[in-house]
Amino acid sequence: MIILIAAMNNKRTIGLDGSMPWHNPEDLKHFRKTTLNNKLIMGRKTYEGLPKKLDKRDIYVVSRNLDLPNTIHNLQEYLENVDASDSIYVVGVGEIYRESMKYADIILLS
Repeated sequence: MIILIAAMNNKRTIGLDGSMPWHNPEDLKHFRKTTLNNKLIMGRKTYEGLPKKLDKRDIYVVSRNLDLPNTIHNLQEYLENVDASDSIYVVGVGEIYRESMKYADIILLS
């Protein structure tokens, strides 16, 4: 199952200049509880912008150039071959969401 997860502010913004335009502890707790022990897919900029690495989650980074252990070089191909029994959360904004939208089973928006 492919799940797009995002939070937006009262202006319907989900990101601004590579970061979240707000800090909401309740939403961060929701994100942690929801994604714990699951796979996360995010773009390189989102990954590099994390204030700390997310524990107890398998992180896959979409990048044409980066060579991390879990780098996805072709997101479309990866999503087309996902095991249906896995819960995979797509995190980030922009291009990652646009490419993932047609594969999404659920969109979680807070």
